[in-house]
Amino acid sequence: MKTIFWCVQLLLTSSVALLTHASRKEEGYAYNTYSVPFLSEVLKVFISAFLLAVTDKPKTQENFSWAWQTLFASSIPAAGYFMSNNINFFVVQYLGPTTFQLLSSLKIVSTAILFRAIMGVYLSGIKWKMLILVTLGCSVSQLGSSNASLSDSCTGYALKFLNVLITGLASVYNEKILKSSQVVSVHLQNLLLYLWGVLFAVCSLLTTTPSAFWSPKELLKGYTPITFLIVINYALVGLATSFVLKYLDNIAKALAAAASIFFVAIFSYIFFLEPLTTNLVLGMGIVVISCEVFYTE
Repeated sequence: MKTIFWCVQLLLTSSVALLTHASRKEEGYAYNTYSVPFLSEVLKVFISAFLLAVTDKPKTQENFSWAWQTLFASSIPAAGYFMSNNINFFVVQYLGPTTFQLLSSLKIVSTAILFRAIMGVYLSGIKWKMLILVTLGCSVSQLGSSNASLSDSCTGYALKFLNVLITGLASVYNEKILKSSQVVSVHLQNLLLYLWGVLFAVCSLLTTTPSAFWSPKELLKGYTPITFLIVINYALVGLATSFVLKYLDNIAKALAAAASIFFVAIFSYIFFLEPLTTNLVLGMGIVVISCEVFYTE
């Protein structure tokens, strides 16, 4: 089951950048990007509530006795995930899907540092070296690969580095809650997390485009089948992440993001004609070898 969770995480992580890039037109996104996190959070609430009712019914009453303690703690990772999901659209717009996915691997080292600080998990020296090699592999792959203008590149990189830090902090803190909380049911823990996600998304809509919140027609303006797939993708990524953090850990989640480089690069080459440069292939090779050594050491 752990392998299945990891593979699902890998596939869903890969499809985030590809679908987001496919939904963008030359003039930008035709839909309200703030509506996607809102709808995905609502969808996650319904899915988690359904799974809780179906699979954990005998335990629900006992779990809810601890729910209030977990509810407020869940606001921190929910805020982090909310900011990260919104930043993703702009990073893909500035840098493209392959660069977006490759830079996502930078969160491995930041996650490992936060993992050690917050969770107190020890990693051996060789494991740290492999994590650094993954980061270097990502850097090598970027040499001469960007087609964006200098200003766009600087903005995109700055947003991505911010996103890496926010996502790492949110994920590590979420893992701490999932593994230390006395709320046994992962579905209830997810439900509490996603309720905060809905609240943050509602605030975002009311602040940026209040008309979209009150009008379903305005909310879905510019939506295509691909946009709806993005909403579903975001929801499933969130659910898969919770299971990976509950039964594996943040390092496994981060390495799944690194492995997804293959999928994004190959599909971007096929569908978006993004070139597979020598540096890109070399960088991917370094990442794969480093991940293999990390888990066999």
